Amino acid sequence: MPPREWIFLECSECGTRYYRTTKSTSTMKQAGKLELSKFCPKCRLHRPHKERKK
Repeated sequence: MPPREWIFLECSECGTRYYRTTKSTSTMKQAGKLELSKFCPKCRLHRPHKERKK
């Protein structure tokens, strides 16, 4: 099983990094950046969050 790396999800509107998840290192080379719709406590709305490194 390949190792997994921690990534942070950053709000595309305000830049708050509130969520943290893991991503497979073998997938990181193939796929683009992860983008999920999450709740931003600062904006108080659901916003797209993009993958950012530490």
